[in-house]
Amino acid sequence: MISELVRAIRDIVNDERKRAQLIEGSKWNQLCSFLDVLEDTEEAVAAYATQECGSSLGASYIATYGVLQALILQQDAAKHLAEALGLTDGGRANKALRNIRDIRNASTGHPTKRDRPKPTTVHFISRDTLHYGGFVLMSSGGRASDKLDEVDLKDLIAQQAEAIGDILKALLGELEALDKAHRTQFADKSLAAIFSAAPYQSANVAKATRDVTPARVGVGLAAIAELRRFLREFEAALLRRGIRLDAYGPIKKVYDELEHPVAWLAAFLENQRGRAAGSVDARDATIYAACVRARFDSLHCFADDIDEGYAA
Repeated sequence: MISELVRAIRDIVNDERKRAQLIEGSKWNQLCSFLDVLEDTEEAVAAYATQECGSSLGASYIATYGVLQALILQQDAAKHLAEALGLTDGGRANKALRNIRDIRNASTGHPTKRDRPKPTTVHFISRDTLHYGGFVLMSSGGRASDKLDEVDLKDLIAQQAEAIGDILKALLGELEALDKAHRTQFADKSLAAIFSAAPYQSANVAKATRDVTPARVGVGLAAIAELRRFLREFEAALLRRGIRLDAYGPIKKVYDELEHPVAWLAAFLENQRGRAAGSVDARDATIYAACVRARFDSLHCFADDIDEGYAA
């Protein structure tokens, strides 16, 4: 169950917008660590349950130390995951988890001297009682007399699985609610509409490269100004959604690929009006104009894909 919930959380945080926010806040690698540890410790606990470590006394000690440590790592991962996402408390108030942590600290964490909280106590696992599935914990010190506690590891594992599952379900629910609210906010704001006139303006640029009359060149330069406006408007619309161009690698690549041909075409048309010195081959202009048209078509497709994601 834990792995299924982790996969669902990964699906949400791997969204380009959310991933970019986490990377910018230096939390992406932390998040990857938390999610990996949750899955890894589930594997470790499952291995304990099937007695994959062997049945000798030494193997029982290793398995007991290991499974208790795995349970603590799992608790920490859930708590830190919640902190990184700025969501619920991650199980701090859960009595079952606190009890499991206390048992681990006493039996395998700090058995020889446990002084937080005071008074100082000492603990040890009764070797004669150790078996795959539990042990008797002997404790001494403080105001209380020596006591014996039966520890059922299989029961603790079941309690923790339920508690961690509840925490992850709550985290997932909060993430889904936040994601839905964000998508609802922008669902009726089409990004693709920004590029609706891009084919027309691209055609105007192409015509101006073939017909360099003053009127046509003027139309071509105006078209380039419009294409540049579309780029600015699209980038601004993405930023309003919390999306930087860098978060969408393919889109950033298209922007980079447009920079030179758009600037080149503007210089070419200015040259045809006598505002800039130099001469160029008109065939290059035709190629660059076709390149610009193709790249804006790509941006339109990307915008459509993003719109579909917000409408889903």
